[in-house]
Amino acid sequence: MRQRLAFLTCNHLAWLCRRALGLMACCWVLHGQADAQTLSPDATMVIRDVVAVDGQASDDRFPSNSPTRRVALPDDWTHSRERENSSVWYRATFDAPQHRSGVRVGVLIARACANAVVVVNGEVLHQVGAMQGNVAWRCGRPILVQLPHALLRSLGNEVDIKLAGRTIQEVGSDNRAAWLSVIEVGPLTALQARARPLAPAGPPER
Repeated sequence: MRQRLAFLTCNHLAWLCRRALGLMACCWVLHGQADAQTLSPDATMVIRDVVAVDGQASDDRFPSNSPTRRVALPDDWTHSRERENSSVWYRATFDAPQHRSGVRVGVLIARACANAVVVVNGEVLHQVGAMQGNVAWRCGRPILVQLPHALLRSLGNEVDIKLAGRTIQEVGSDNRAAWLSVIEVGPLTALQARARPLAPAGPPER
């Protein structure tokens, strides 16, 4: 009888361990996902919660099969990647149930230091600088991209940004270290009014 109880206890513990591991894996997966916001046709949406993954010099699309981590924007490499010289992919998601309302939609990135590629739903829409070789210092101008209506989806739009920059150890200045601001999505006319060059010698806007 005691042997039978011991056997049942061991089986029960093993089952509990398997359940615990499953819950941990589930939590890890959820941690690597950012909630999609819903775009309104007459308001600008600010995205601060994204997922990120380290990039390679040769990749031209977000590596969807790689494990991701959640990142809060703005992301200042001076604090988040002090000694890592590489590129990073960021992914923001949003829903646009009324995207065919006739309002032109755009994406505004106030600061992307230094070089960047903007990919929306798998299509490259904008590139600033080269992703390989020497990374130029391109931190003073915002990136404003118009989103074609035919490219937008009602649910699950993905804005992927690949950032190639330098760490503070390499450039020796906060103003030149890699940086990605919040991502704004909304009516193009409203974003155009907000898109202005930043002072090249001043501190980054937060």
